Amino acid sequence: MPDKDVEIRAAPWSFSSKTPVMLVAGEAVAVALNWPISSERAVELFLNARSPLLSAYMVFFAVVLAPLGEEFFFRGLLFSSVKRFGWPKLGWFGVSFLFAFIHLNAPAFVPLFVLALALTWLYEKTQGLLAPVLAHSLFNAANIVLLQFQDPINHWLEKHHLM
Repeated sequence: MPDKDVEIRAAPWSFSSKTPVMLVAGEAVAVALNWPISSERAVELFLNARSPLLSAYMVFFAVVLAPLGEEFFFRGLLFSSVKRFGWPKLGWFGVSFLFAFIHLNAPAFVPLFVLALALTWLYEKTQGLLAPVLAHSLFNAANIVLLQFQDPINHWLEKHHLM
């Protein structure tokens, strides 16, 4: 059984200010393709919000509205339509590609593509939108928490020589 320290050090997470909770593979692909590494516009707005009301709106949008709208559109409409027309693989991979692409964040593309595949699996497994909406909401909420605590997390990781 591997040492826990080794497992933590080998975890594929990046806690930089530009790519919270992103697989290192996403950044590696972006660097290999010479894509610029930058944060999503929504992340920048959230981090630079000057009022608690704007911050609360951004959290509500990210945790409630975006998952509802995106899951309805990508899984409920696009995926189900493409699958119904007899192209299930195109539904799985094409719609997941589109989901990742619309976020316009090169380093996040690979993780978002994988997330979209997982959300599609949930949609297929449950035959409904509730599970993917909840999973999407939890994913966004976890990213918001990590964004809020990225400085203490980075400090802890550096202190324990994990970064």
